[in-house]
Amino acid sequence: MNDLIPDGFGEHVRWQYVDESSRTWFEDLPETIEAVLADWGLVVDGSSRFGAEGIAVPVRRGDEALVVKFQQATPEFAQQAQALDDWDGRGMVRLHEADLVRGALLLERLDASLHLTDEPIEVALAEAAALLRREAVEPVAGHRYPLTRDLVTDLSRELDERNEAVARPIDESTVAAIRRACDWLLEGDDPGLMVNADLHHEQVMPRMDGGEWTAVDPRPMVGDPAHQCPQLLWSLEDRLPTDSSEIRQNLALVAAHAGFEPERARSWTLVRGADYWLWGLANGLTWDPERCRRIIAAVLER
Repeated sequence: MNDLIPDGFGEHVRWQYVDESSRTWFEDLPETIEAVLADWGLVVDGSSRFGAEGIAVPVRRGDEALVVKFQQATPEFAQQAQALDDWDGRGMVRLHEADLVRGALLLERLDASLHLTDEPIEVALAEAAALLRREAVEPVAGHRYPLTRDLVTDLSRELDERNEAVARPIDESTVAAIRRACDWLLEGDDPGLMVNADLHHEQVMPRMDGGEWTAVDPRPMVGDPAHQCPQLLWSLEDRLPTDSSEIRQNLALVAAHAGFEPERARSWTLVRGADYWLWGLANGLTWDPERCRRIIAAVLER
């Protein structure tokens, strides 16, 4: 089963798997794959792919084309499995089986030859915004997902301290605007809907029948789906426009296709943009903080 673990995966995740349990997971992965495939009656059907946290093995069960995702069995993994079950294929890859002990998810197979990043920027933004709307469903009763509202509360409380810790890249007038956005969001109604807090274009592919664009690898939260507006902008990387008016037009396009009021999209862009800007600087990132700075500056420019 070692041939199912893609070349480079071990090195790619080496910076993450630094504790003993993580190293043990990686060392046991060939045996885990073999056991899960046997238990679920699966036959390998192509080359594996890998991402930041795990690998995906294309398989078949009878005539059905599927994928098994293997990842370390952490609480976050269990939460993702629960969220996939809650979404039940509504804008999200469909879950067929889950093994929370061995860290395996049996998922529908999407067309991995296409990603939303391959589309023109206007199409990519419009389709991702429509996907936000499809994913905005009621959570199950008694859920324990993180709340988008808590991000706003935490940023409002910690903004000055976090800004100071990275040499105050955010000037006073921008800090004041971010605080106003926090207040506006906290004073307003919270929709209380499911949110994929890691929706970006590279993780959106079409269904195998040529159907709707569908997301993978969610990070579930509950609250306001407009939380995702800024990430749809900064995740475009070098395709992000340099002109401020174009950035504002892109944000307006996202809000319109997702059905969000413009002020809600604008406020989340300031709040999440500031949060990621400061987090990125604190963790040694370079390009992402600059993208957040540009987006915030464009939003504030009238």
